[in-house]
Amino acid sequence: MLIVQNVMEPASLRNALVDMIATGITDVRVASAYVTLKGADILLSAVMDAVGPVAFSVMPKTLITSFDFGLTEPQALQRWCAMTNSMVFVSGARKLAQGSLMPQRAFHPKFYILGRGPQMCSMLVGSANLTSRGFSVNTEAAWVQQAVPRVVADGAFDKVCFETTALTENLLTAYATLRQAPTTRDRTGSTTRSRT
Repeated sequence: MLIVQNVMEPASLRNALVDMIATGITDVRVASAYVTLKGADILLSAVMDAVGPVAFSVMPKTLITSFDFGLTEPQALQRWCAMTNSMVFVSGARKLAQGSLMPQRAFHPKFYILGRGPQMCSMLVGSANLTSRGFSVNTEAAWVQQAVPRVVADGAFDKVCFETTALTENLLTAYATLRQAPTTRDRTGSTTRSRT
């Protein structure tokens, strides 16, 4: 089913996610280029409301996002890491080690996989990042599909996870620090962040 969201039909994507969650889920996997704390809260609150705090606590939760351009909020990563039974992977760790948040190749997927047991899942694939605007007022489009074989979703998620790094506290600290550093231009004209 195609969902189109705009200012005349706000929160269409959020409502589609909530409808998918309401039918019962066993795990959550998200690949989103950029994530904000409010965006993460939209999804995670909907899941907790649907399944209850105990089931939410034990449910596997995986996020893949990026350090690209410094757009992902460190607070969103902290929120995700603070949950039990959750994992976070990031793209851009190599560039971060070089003092840059400018990717050589941008990490840009946006898809949401909600498991329904060992064989099936539901998916939302589209243009919306896991941000409050992405799931409320931005003009966005997404395809929602129920009863996707888990093997298909697993294959897609494995491809997205390629060349990502498990988020550590040290990586998160380095990212938050570099994100706040003043920007400079290198000899090629690319924007980098000065190390302090």
